[in-house]
Amino acid sequence: MMMDYTLHYRLKQFIPTRTMPLGIIHMPSGKEARKKFHNHNYSEIVLILGGSGIHFFNGKQYPIKAGDILIVHPEAVHGYDHQDLELVNIIFDARQLMLPILDGTSMPLFRKIFPDKQSGFHGQPEPVLSLQPEEQSNIYGIIQRIADELKICRSGCNLFSMALFIEIIIILCRLHQKNVQPQDSPPQRIGETIEYMNTHYQQPISTVQLAKIACRSRRNFFLHFKNTVGCTPIQYLIRIRVSRAMELLLYTEMPVSDIAARCGFSDSNYFCKTFRAQTGFSPLQYRQRKR
Repeated sequence: MMMDYTLHYRLKQFIPTRTMPLGIIHMPSGKEARKKFHNHNYSEIVLILGGSGIHFFNGKQYPIKAGDILIVHPEAVHGYDHQDLELVNIIFDARQLMLPILDGTSMPLFRKIFPDKQSGFHGQPEPVLSLQPEEQSNIYGIIQRIADELKICRSGCNLFSMALFIEIIIILCRLHQKNVQPQDSPPQRIGETIEYMNTHYQQPISTVQLAKIACRSRRNFFLHFKNTVGCTPIQYLIRIRVSRAMELLLYTEMPVSDIAARCGFSDSNYFCKTFRAQTGFSPLQYRQRKR
């Protein structure tokens, strides 16, 4: 039975302000309180290191054990019932992390770790993946390296921590793909259209062009892309363009109109409207707040 109250955790409780929104929290056996139901304003990837128990998630429950990987996103209410559970959390704010998406959305698990707003995915009670002992040891070793980098704060620690985090994501996504049915795996042609958008986003790109690359009819390509990637081709293209614009706003002094043109937007007003819809800020607000 769920308790009558819920704790609310915030990222700033674990990560100092104005640092990279990525952290590691290790919970030794017996330290994770039983049925301490909570939610948080950040995402977490949970690796069960030892023991077993029950994962409660938004009113549902599922047995968990060593090697299991859980995904929990902001505002979902969850907790554990156990005797000896040991776990480690990778906590992060995907909205602030500036992770390069590239062809990541071609992998099903990637879309669960970084879900589209329209998907409504907040996580699930059951593990998204169960690791073998050797795989668990490998992932935990990389997690420990992230924790060390963030603690010691050597030169380039944020960059290296991000690289290690991306390595974990890719390893988990590839392991996950081994376990999905072949029909769930994105075909090579969809991957080629994603690669094309990532390298030609500055140019005008139409669904008709992409359909030709995929060797499909426009309608068939549109439906297949959406089922595989989780959004339409044009929505994906807009994400790429806005992501590139975010980088230019942070790391250059280019005027907004020039950034719009550099990122494939022919109209700066449309760029500003689209940027706000994707990030919640105007381009100038984003530049000022994030620096």
